[in-house]
Amino acid sequence: MDPYYYTKFGWKCIFLGALWIACIFSVVLASLPRNPVSLPYVPKLIIKTIAPEGWSFFTRNPRENLIYIFQRDSGRQWLQPSHVYNGSMENYFGMSRKARAIGSEYALLFSQSAVLWDSCSTGTFDCIDEQKKFLVRNQLKAPQLCGEYLFVSRAPVPWAWSEHTEKIHMPFQYVLVEFVCQ
Repeated sequence: MDPYYYTKFGWKCIFLGALWIACIFSVVLASLPRNPVSLPYVPKLIIKTIAPEGWSFFTRNPRENLIYIFQRDSGRQWLQPSHVYNGSMENYFGMSRKARAIGSEYALLFSQSAVLWDSCSTGTFDCIDEQKKFLVRNQLKAPQLCGEYLFVSRAPVPWAWSEHTEKIHMPFQYVLVEFVCQ
């Protein structure tokens, strides 16, 4: 056995580790906008050709609209039902997969019907038009969504506004849907 076997192996591991760190660092620099440590144009173009997504592949836009689901209670108030949240006690604190299927279920049902989103600039539920309700047949074998639901698509409150003491009402889009199950 070569007496320098482990030394050679160690140098190979150090070389490969340095190569991976250089690749990751290059992708990070190519993904950033122009700044004092920007790469020259040609290497940036080559890196963007090899890894066109940059870090977008691993992350989502933090300002992307969030969809909230509401259901009417007996007092005709819109409340967020507990069965739609993965971490609720009803879903065994995330052990049940039912809540994870709800997003796919309403996306599938919305794509099969002509559901149109309406806008509300006041940010409160006072502007919801009860007459614009869509009837959607839910023909899935084990439906999670049956009855009347309000879907609200709203941008998250910007971080810069986090220290405001009064309640912030963000404008939103909504759709009122009556899911008819078999």
